[in-house]
Amino acid sequence: MVFSSLTFIYLFLPGVLLLYFCVPTKFRNAVLLASSLFFYFCGEQIYLLLMAGETLLTYVAGRLLEILPDKAKKVTLAVFLVLSFGLLGLFKYADLIPGTVNGLAGREIFTLLRLPLPIGISFYVFQSVSYGIDVYRGKYPAEKNLLNLSLYVSFFPQLIAGPVVRFETVSENLKYRTHSIARLSEGLFRFTLGLGKKVLIADRLYAFCDTAAAAASPSLLLSWTEGLAFLLYVYFDFSGYSDMAIGLARCFGFDLPENFDYPLISTGFREFWRRWHISLGSWFRDYVYIPLGGSRKGLLIHLRNLLTVWVLTGLWHGASLNFVLWGLSFGIMLIAEVLLEKTGLFKKKKIPAVLKHILVLTLTVLFFVWFRFTDLRDALTQYGRMFGTVPLWTGSTAYLLKGFWVLLSMACLGATPLPKILYKKAENSAAGRVLAPFLRSAFIVFILIFVTAYLVDGSFSPFLYFRF
Repeated sequence: MVFSSLTFIYLFLPGVLLLYFCVPTKFRNAVLLASSLFFYFCGEQIYLLLMAGETLLTYVAGRLLEILPDKAKKVTLAVFLVLSFGLLGLFKYADLIPGTVNGLAGREIFTLLRLPLPIGISFYVFQSVSYGIDVYRGKYPAEKNLLNLSLYVSFFPQLIAGPVVRFETVSENLKYRTHSIARLSEGLFRFTLGLGKKVLIADRLYAFCDTAAAAASPSLLLSWTEGLAFLLYVYFDFSGYSDMAIGLARCFGFDLPENFDYPLISTGFREFWRRWHISLGSWFRDYVYIPLGGSRKGLLIHLRNLLTVWVLTGLWHGASLNFVLWGLSFGIMLIAEVLLEKTGLFKKKKIPAVLKHILVLTLTVLFFVWFRFTDLRDALTQYGRMFGTVPLWTGSTAYLLKGFWVLLSMACLGATPLPKILYKKAENSAAGRVLAPFLRSAFIVFILIFVTAYLVDGSFSPFLYFRF
């Protein structure tokens, strides 16, 4: 079951909301936990036990890390990390090296395990690990209520594709939450906004990318447009999911962290990654980059730490060489920014922000080619097209782009803060303050009508981040 399905929108969500608000407050966490387990069971029957095992391991480790002496704590944390990452490694990375060798050789030298990847395992393992490390560090006491900790790990709004939530963010919400019509309305509005981004924009961008890739007469212009469309697709697909997760959580009284902050307007790569998948970036910063020494131990250690983090970030996204190259590409650009600042080149001659933005966006479009193609030959073929192995323009290019410019323009505009700024200005006007509740309701109905029409037609694709 996915959020962008008629079953979820018209059966599961209304049913859970109705049951949640009908039961006494003390039973609401139990309702959410049961709903979350059922939600996961609908897509992953066998591996539900795997998630339950990781949750129980996290609970036991947390309790032990709170009461054991220091030496025993270190051993307990090490065992917990080995078991948790071992679980992730077995299902996600067991075929990484043999699969890479087979791909480079063009034949099957090694037999692969081909274990099905449990949905959402990268997210719930990272949440469990952050909880165990924070308890070890003494940031907060271990959660003694197994039901609450289980809900933290398996909470269905963010279980499948994040954001990666820290326990400290929701610990109070697990015990005390406030509900109101206004919060419910805000949550439904945010959910609907994300649903619209996913179904009405991301899925149509995805369809264009498939059509462009299969074009009989590819061209330079079409290939670059396809690259930009894919980057926008990933942004609207994932940020749309994050909006839905945040909105759903708010309906139930939880405040999840923001995961995107208009990354495509960035003028530097560090800024880009402070705005894109914020929860994952902060996880790697706090649990990998800073423990390795961050930027405190000299330039070479700083650069090593950046490269390490970005190789791991690439691997987190997928167990194949293309994701490593994707992570390395961004890591090299971040290192370049550090070196340019150290040499003072940025200070000697100020580069106009618009030029820096164009450079960052252009390189990001190029790097996401690695993200798109797991087969390196396909990626290299696409790079060849983008750098001139095909004509600048063909007759089919005009046909394919003719009806796409409107969607592309809307997507580019929607990736900036401008629509939000205009909405806030309208909402804060004298008329807006009166009409805002009615306009919000009209927006929800309007989007639901169009989304339903697309879903009935079967015009949707799975969330990209489900495979991570």
